[in-house]
Amino acid sequence: MSVRAALVAAVVLLAACRSTPVSPRKESLARLPEKFLPGSATISDDFAHHLYLVEERRGTRVVRDGVPSEKYGSATNRSFLPKSARHVYWARRPEGQTLLVVDDVAYPVGYSRHDYVAFDPTGAHWAVLASAPAEEGAVILADGKELGPFSDASIPAWSPTGTLAYLKAEGNEGPDRRIALVVGEAVVRESKAGAPLCRPVIGEPTRGPALPLHTALQYLTDGRLVALMPKEGQWALTRDAEILGTFDASVPTTPGSVGPYAIAGDDACAVGSVIAATTVTTAEKAPVVAWWERTAGAGGTWRVVVDGKPAANVACLRPWPHQPPQLGADGRTVAFPCVTRFDDHGEAIMVVHGEQRYGPYPEVWALALSDDGRRLAYGASDGSLDRSWGVYADGTLLSPRYYAIWRPRFDPSGTRVAWEAMETVKGPNRLVLDGRPLATFDDLTNGPLFDRPGEVAWLIRRKSRLARLNFPLRKQ
Repeated sequence: MSVRAALVAAVVLLAACRSTPVSPRKESLARLPEKFLPGSATISDDFAHHLYLVEERRGTRVVRDGVPSEKYGSATNRSFLPKSARHVYWARRPEGQTLLVVDDVAYPVGYSRHDYVAFDPTGAHWAVLASAPAEEGAVILADGKELGPFSDASIPAWSPTGTLAYLKAEGNEGPDRRIALVVGEAVVRESKAGAPLCRPVIGEPTRGPALPLHTALQYLTDGRLVALMPKEGQWALTRDAEILGTFDASVPTTPGSVGPYAIAGDDACAVGSVIAATTVTTAEKAPVVAWWERTAGAGGTWRVVVDGKPAANVACLRPWPHQPPQLGADGRTVAFPCVTRFDDHGEAIMVVHGEQRYGPYPEVWALALSDDGRRLAYGASDGSLDRSWGVYADGTLLSPRYYAIWRPRFDPSGTRVAWEAMETVKGPNRLVLDGRPLATFDDLTNGPLFDRPGEVAWLIRRKSRLARLNFPLRKQ
């Protein structure tokens, strides 16, 4: 860090420590009952509807706008559909039956996950991947219609115009199994499922469908489909008919991995070219694709690739498991953490942003680009045991140290940075703008939001009240 940057950081830290919370403009959204499950409340995008969980004797209910559901053995709040008052949650009946509940309609499913649910951009359509209720094979529920059962299937994806795409596997495991890409009701591509599947040596045990760990389907803003699937004994990443890359094997990332990324499998997993399937990502407003890959004979090092070209001249010991590469909205810039060293002293993690390099840090968390991709904010630890986490923008520390932080975000101009932080393990939780604490909260529902000119807002819970807190972005 330069002397000038250090002085700026010191001034920011001093101002943050001396400042007092600001009185916000409050908008009351809902009042919760005396008994509710902390952390369970969520609010729709139009702020007109809310859900929360209530724990009762021998059961849990989901309450939507004051109306309780049936009593479940357990339930987990998922979310409202984007731009919609429709809602989705998971529940388990007392006898053990797992349910996906959409708009109060319950669908029996087997094993599934929150990230197996896909919404279309308008919130009009939903689809979910799950194992069949008996947990043999896989099914896809699309707007309540069951597709399958298949021997395996991928996470579905919706096009900008509401067309559903998914991968399905037919046949028993072995040389005769085939994987097909289905768009709408038509099979547009099919291949033998003979490409190697790798797995991390250290990671969470897997359960349910296997294809989500090794495949990817995402629609681009121009309607083209990005697909990672087997092709002639390898794995091919395509953008419609265009091949972006081919690989000897496919592997998922795992949040539990540290240091060098060791993977198990056949020879292709050990020495061949490998793509980290769960890192494939696309730009918000441009038809650009990025991912992590390991090249054949690269000595186990990894790199980020954008549209088939290496993003930076750096060699990393593992793909970053907590976030895919962060692409600017227009796809022109990319940012990612890169583990450059692992030894008895821990990891050295460099943050890469285009041509810029920041760090190294012992730990990194929650990267966020400005709308134009020119600025980068992130959390990084100094390695201490207590308050170790600080928020940085373009390599400059913006904050005092906290016990924990949420992901920072830039305002539309890219000049202001807002985030949330937990001061100690016992709290308090604070809303922060440019290093200045604004208010405290018990639970965070959404934010920071920059949906109104000249304001930053958070949706929070304080005690039994859900509220939107609005703060001006102008200098105080």
